[in-house]
Amino acid sequence: NHYGATADALPIAYRAGAKLTLQDTFQYHPTGAVFPEPIAGMLVTEALRSVGAQLVNANGERFINEMETRDAVASAVIAECAQGRGGTTTAGRRGVWLDLPLVDTINGEGTLANRFPNMVRQFSRYQIDITKEPVLIYPTLHYQNGGIKIDVNGESTLPNLFVAGEASGGIHGRNRLMGNSLLDI
Repeated sequence: NHYGATADALPIAYRAGAKLTLQDTFQYHPTGAVFPEPIAGMLVTEALRSVGAQLVNANGERFINEMETRDAVASAVIAECAQGRGGTTTAGRRGVWLDLPLVDTINGEGTLANRFPNMVRQFSRYQIDITKEPVLIYPTLHYQNGGIKIDVNGESTLPNLFVAGEASGGIHGRNRLMGNSLLDI
C-alpha cells in the first residue's frame, strides 16, 4: 500500500462508538519485490503467475502451484526461505525466484513487454531485464481484511456512519481472494 494508507478511519470510527471486526486478519501478497532495495515490497502483479511465471527456489525447483490462494502461496514462499532454500540479497533480504522469462517462452516473445509494460519499465530502471532474468520475491503486507463492521447496506453499528473501501471490515472474511477487492466499493 502507499504510505498514505494509514487506516485512520478505524480508530476514528471506534472512538465514535462503531464496532470493529476481524482486526487480526491481514493478507500478504505472495510476490513482493525483494531486489533492488528502492522497490523492496512493491507488488509484482499476480497476473504474471496467471500467464505462466513460476516460483522456484534456490535449487531451481518449483515448489507450489502458483495459482493457489494468496495465503497458501505466501506460506510456501516463507517456508522455502525458512528451510534454507531461498536466496538472499547483499542487504540480507530473503526470497525465492519468480521466473518471468518463462512468460515469453510459454506465450511468445514480447508477451511481457506488451502485457506488462509497467513491470518491464519498473525493473529496467534498475538495469534488470525481466524478459531475461527472474526476480527475487517475498510476501509483502498487502491488505487488511478487518475494519469497521458494516451491514448489507454499508452502514456501521453507529447510525448514519457508512463505510466503504478497505475501512469496511468482514466483507471477505479472513482471506480475500485475488482480484476480488472491488467488493469493498
